Amino acid sequence: SGYKGRKGIFELLVMDGTMRDMAFRSAATQDIRKAAIEGGMVTLLKDGINKALMGITTLDEVLRTAHTEMPQDDEEDDVPEEEQE
Repeated sequence: SGYKGRKGIFELLVMDGTMRDMAFRSAATQDIRKAAIEGGMVTLLKDGINKALMGITTLDEVLRTAHTEMPQDDEEDDVPEEEQE
């Protein structure tokens, strides 16, 4: 099938009280994401970079897979500092 031996990169949003309240209030997606990151969520890009640094995957593969998460030039200020590394 071509998938044997492949490793994944993951992002998991834990639905805690804060996330639940934000969802019930119909908060904007970017606000929920920001709160989740501030609460310790590891983003898809960050998980991929961590795995690339450990030698599990390559940066090329991470950037190819997580490209939709890459901030645009005008959005970079909205990304927490640990995500801009």
